[in-house]
Amino acid sequence: MRCLLGVTLFCIAFAGPAFAGAPASPLVGISVTECSPSPCTPNQPVNFGETINNQTPTITITITSSFNCAGQLALTALGAPGAPPEVGIVTSPGLFTIDLSNGNSVTTLPITLGVLPNGTNAFKISASCNGAINGQFAFGVFEFSIR
Repeated sequence: MRCLLGVTLFCIAFAGPAFAGAPASPLVGISVTECSPSPCTPNQPVNFGETINNQTPTITITITSSFNCAGQLALTALGAPGAPPEVGIVTSPGLFTIDLSNGNSVTTLPITLGVLPNGTNAFKISASCNGAINGQFAFGVFEFSIR
Protein backbone atom coordinates (compact mmCIF):
# COMPACT_ATOMS: atom_id res chain seq x y z
CA MET A 1 0.00 0.00 0.00
CA ARG A 2 1.29 3.49 -0.86
CA CYS A 3 0.14 6.88 0.41
CA LEU A 4 -1.29 9.71 -1.65
CA LEU A 5 -0.05 12.84 0.09
CA GLY A 6 -2.47 15.51 1.21
CA VAL A 7 -5.70 13.76 0.30
CA THR A 8 -8.31 11.78 2.17
CA LEU A 9 -11.36 9.92 0.80
CA PHE A 10 -13.93 7.14 1.15
CA CYS A 11 -14.63 4.08 -0.91
CA ILE A 12 -17.24 2.16 -2.83
CA ALA A 13 -16.74 -0.09 -5.80
CA PHE A 14 -18.46 0.63 -9.10
CA ALA A 15 -17.83 -0.83 -12.50
CA GLY A 16 -19.80 -0.92 -15.69
CA PRO A 17 -20.06 0.49 -19.19
CA ALA A 18 -20.55 4.23 -19.45
CA PHE A 19 -22.88 3.77 -22.42
CA ALA A 20 -24.55 0.98 -24.39
CA GLY A 21 -22.04 -1.03 -26.38
CA ALA A 22 -19.05 0.08 -24.29
CA PRO A 23 -16.73 -2.63 -23.01
CA ALA A 24 -17.14 -3.52 -19.34
CA SER A 25 -14.86 -1.36 -17.23
CA PRO A 26 -12.37 -2.94 -14.83
CA LEU A 27 -13.14 -2.41 -11.16
CA VAL A 28 -12.00 0.62 -9.19
CA GLY A 29 -12.84 0.62 -5.49
CA ILE A 30 -13.11 3.36 -2.89
CA SER A 31 -13.10 2.55 0.81
CA VAL A 32 -13.18 4.80 3.85
CA THR A 33 -11.90 4.08 7.33
CA GLU A 34 -12.55 6.16 10.42
CA CYS A 35 -9.49 6.30 12.64
CA SER A 36 -8.35 7.53 16.00
CA PRO A 37 -6.37 10.76 15.48
CA SER A 38 -2.72 11.34 16.33
CA PRO A 39 -1.55 9.05 14.88
CA CYS A 40 -4.35 7.79 12.64
CA THR A 41 -4.86 4.23 13.84
CA PRO A 42 -7.44 2.44 11.65
CA ASN A 43 -10.50 1.95 13.78
CA GLN A 44 -13.75 1.34 11.93
CA PRO A 45 -14.65 0.87 8.24
CA VAL A 46 -17.33 3.28 7.03
CA ASN A 47 -20.14 1.79 4.95
CA PHE A 48 -21.65 3.46 1.88
CA GLY A 49 -24.50 5.72 3.01
CA GLU A 50 -23.62 5.35 6.72
CA THR A 51 -24.08 8.14 9.25
CA ILE A 52 -21.09 8.49 11.60
CA ASN A 53 -21.99 9.64 15.13
CA ASN A 54 -18.87 11.75 15.54
CA GLN A 55 -18.84 15.46 14.67
CA THR A 56 -15.10 15.57 13.92
CA PRO A 57 -14.15 12.15 12.51
CA THR A 58 -10.72 11.52 11.04
CA ILE A 59 -10.75 9.31 7.96
CA THR A 60 -8.49 7.80 5.33
CA ILE A 61 -9.54 6.86 1.80
CA THR A 62 -8.16 3.90 -0.13
CA ILE A 63 -8.52 3.43 -3.88
CA THR A 64 -7.96 0.00 -5.42
CA SER A 65 -7.70 -1.18 -9.00
CA SER A 66 -7.30 -4.46 -10.86
CA PHE A 67 -5.14 -2.79 -13.54
CA ASN A 68 -2.23 -0.32 -13.80
CA CYS A 69 -3.76 3.14 -14.04
CA ALA A 70 -3.55 6.85 -13.27
CA GLY A 71 -6.43 8.89 -11.90
CA GLN A 72 -7.83 11.59 -9.66
CA LEU A 73 -10.10 11.77 -6.64
CA ALA A 74 -12.31 14.41 -5.01
CA LEU A 75 -14.06 14.78 -1.65
CA THR A 76 -16.96 17.25 -1.36
CA ALA A 77 -19.33 18.30 1.44
CA LEU A 78 -22.47 20.39 1.86
CA GLY A 79 -21.70 24.10 1.92
CA ALA A 80 -22.23 26.29 4.98
CA PRO A 81 -24.92 29.00 4.93
CA GLY A 82 -23.96 31.57 2.31
CA ALA A 83 -21.57 29.17 0.52
CA PRO A 84 -22.23 27.13 -2.63
CA PRO A 85 -24.49 24.09 -2.03
CA GLU A 86 -21.60 21.62 -2.53
CA VAL A 87 -17.98 22.56 -1.82
CA GLY A 88 -14.68 20.83 -2.52
CA ILE A 89 -12.87 19.61 0.58
CA VAL A 90 -9.99 17.64 -0.92
CA THR A 91 -8.85 16.99 -4.45
CA SER A 92 -5.79 15.05 -5.43
CA PRO A 93 -2.94 17.50 -6.10
CA GLY A 94 -2.33 15.76 -9.40
CA LEU A 95 -2.62 12.23 -10.60
CA PHE A 96 -2.31 9.17 -8.40
CA THR A 97 -0.92 6.03 -9.96
CA ILE A 98 -1.53 2.39 -9.22
CA ASP A 99 1.23 0.07 -10.39
CA LEU A 100 0.30 -3.56 -9.72
CA SER A 101 3.97 -4.44 -9.31
CA ASN A 102 3.91 -2.24 -6.14
CA GLY A 103 0.46 -3.27 -4.87
CA ASN A 104 -3.05 -2.55 -6.07
CA SER A 105 -3.98 0.44 -3.90
CA VAL A 106 -3.19 3.98 -2.85
CA THR A 107 -4.24 5.51 0.51
CA THR A 108 -4.61 9.15 1.47
CA LEU A 109 -3.14 10.76 4.54
CA PRO A 110 -5.62 11.27 7.41
CA ILE A 111 -8.13 14.11 7.15
CA THR A 112 -10.36 15.49 9.90
CA LEU A 113 -13.90 16.42 8.87
CA GLY A 114 -16.38 18.79 10.49
CA VAL A 115 -20.06 19.67 10.63
CA LEU A 116 -22.24 22.59 9.61
CA PRO A 117 -23.79 24.91 12.25
CA ASN A 118 -26.76 22.47 12.48
CA GLY A 119 -24.39 19.69 13.69
CA THR A 120 -24.53 17.52 10.53
CA ASN A 121 -22.86 17.24 7.12
CA ALA A 122 -22.91 14.97 4.07
CA PHE A 123 -19.79 13.92 2.13
CA LYS A 124 -19.29 12.50 -1.35
CA ILE A 125 -16.16 10.95 -2.85
CA SER A 126 -15.42 10.18 -6.47
CA ALA A 127 -12.38 8.67 -8.15
CA SER A 128 -11.47 7.87 -11.72
CA CYS A 129 -8.66 5.69 -13.00
CA ASN A 130 -7.55 5.30 -16.63
CA GLY A 131 -5.48 2.38 -17.93
CA ALA A 132 -3.28 2.06 -21.00
CA ILE A 133 -5.49 -0.35 -22.96
CA ASN A 134 -8.41 0.89 -25.10
CA GLY A 135 -11.60 0.93 -23.02
CA GLN A 136 -9.66 0.50 -19.75
CA PHE A 137 -11.11 3.06 -17.39
CA ALA A 138 -13.14 3.02 -14.22
CA PHE A 139 -15.00 5.37 -11.91
CA GLY A 140 -16.01 4.92 -8.27
CA VAL A 141 -18.24 6.85 -5.89
CA PHE A 142 -18.89 6.82 -2.14
CA GLU A 143 -21.04 8.88 0.21
CA PHE A 144 -21.65 9.12 3.96
CA SER A 145 -22.75 11.68 6.52
CA ILE A 146 -21.86 12.77 10.05
CA ARG A 147 -23.88 14.10 12.97
